[in-house]
Amino acid sequence: MLRSVAALILVLLSSPAVAASPTLTPMWTLSGLQDPESVALSEDGSFLYVSNVNGEGDVKDGNGYISKVSRDGQMLEAHWAVGMDGPKGLSVTPGRVWVADITALVEIEAATGKVLHRYEAPGARFLNDTAIDRRAGCLSPTPGRSGSTGWKTES
Repeated sequence: MLRSVAALILVLLSSPAVAASPTLTPMWTLSGLQDPESVALSEDGSFLYVSNVNGEGDVKDGNGYISKVSRDGQMLEAHWAVGMDGPKGLSVTPGRVWVADITALVEIEAATGKVLHRYEAPGARFLNDTAIDRRAGCLSPTPGRSGSTGWKTES
């Protein structure tokens, strides 16, 4: 019995899950962002969209914007899409970038950075993230700030 327990301990200690904990290693550092909140990979996978709150996350001040950053950490376009308040969660669909912006879902044309539409979420106070399916853009509220309501666009 003692040999079985010793063998089991040896196996457990030598397994990858126990032997070493994974670590995160910085790939690059980029200055010039202003209160970055969220990152999404572009549709073709060649660059990143980064939301910049640029102020308080729940204040409608028009200072928020989206940047385009290369995968190796170079600023491609600092103010690619502008005029948002506190942009946070990002999602990408063919030809579109979707952004949670305090009380609205913002639809942006991926080719130009032009804001195409703002879908206001009635009663929302602090939308935090986006999720996209084949038919609709969906928003998730921050628990305790907007309650448990979720919203979606209809196409």
